[in-house]
Amino acid sequence: MAFSNTNILTKTYRGKVGDQFVLKNYSGKSVISKIPVFTKPWSEKQNEHRLRFRLACKKAKALAARPEIRELYSEGLRADQSIYNLVLRDVMKGVFA
Repeated sequence: MAFSNTNILTKTYRGKVGDQFVLKNYSGKSVISKIPVFTKPWSEKQNEHRLRFRLACKKAKALAARPEIRELYSEGLRADQSIYNLVLRDVMKGVFA
């Protein structure tokens, strides 16, 4: 895996390049890595968690758009966090039932 945060070619790109590698961005740094290979199908438990996460993402997106929620979560926000991520965490923990 290679890291870069100044390369003009990889700074804003992301996604798969052919069948060779994947460009990603983590906290403002560009990352080049191998394409992941998934050979086994998802287990029932994984499918349940993926569904739960998908529904939590939808709920977190709706909640993060509300002004009162944005105001509440903006106080303890670090530079590398977003309000959506904090709301998603709390939705997954069951705070917003």
